[in-house]
Amino acid sequence: MKVYITSKQYELINKTLLVMTQLYNNDFFPMFQLIAKNYGVDTADAKRASDIISSLHLTESNKAKAKQVRELHVDFLLNADPVEGIYRYAMEMDGSNITLLGNVMDAFSRIMMGQFHILFEVMDVKISDSPRMIQMYHDVYWEGGHGAKEARDLLFPKIKKFGWHGGFGISNPEVAEDSRLAYQISRALKREYVLPVTQEPLVQLR
Repeated sequence: MKVYITSKQYELINKTLLVMTQLYNNDFFPMFQLIAKNYGVDTADAKRASDIISSLHLTESNKAKAKQVRELHVDFLLNADPVEGIYRYAMEMDGSNITLLGNVMDAFSRIMMGQFHILFEVMDVKISDSPRMIQMYHDVYWEGGHGAKEARDLLFPKIKKFGWHGGFGISNPEVAEDSRLAYQISRALKREYVLPVTQEPLVQLR
């Protein structure tokens, strides 16, 4: 199937696949640095947030997933052919890669809008039989405990007042355009209803 995207969608997919590969390798800083850039937050705060989440020792590298996303990124760069018109690139993709790209863009969109509990859904989590570690995971995932909410608030100061699971809706202009556009790309790839939250045309699958 051919996937048609605009120049702005191409640029976002490119940087998303790069930072998500690094995230699946358990490196939070590139993603947090990009969040900081989107929201006008100091890089030092991105580093502090990364150090806090890393110090929890709840996640570990998912080499298989990182390899999958890295290979998708390589295919994307090699196979995105320039075309004329509103859509500036077209690429042939099979169903599994369309699904993978849709899921990666969805995770990126959610994290980029401040839904930090998603980190502990999309990454490999080290859950042992230790009651202490099980309780710690519960506290972090459900309540932003052990400093997780502090890390999120460093990057998203405007949603600090909403609590750990709170935040702006996807259509709110306070949400970074990268998050809103990633949402549109993900929903279009999944052939789901897309709320128009940017000026970009929807990704086309033909």
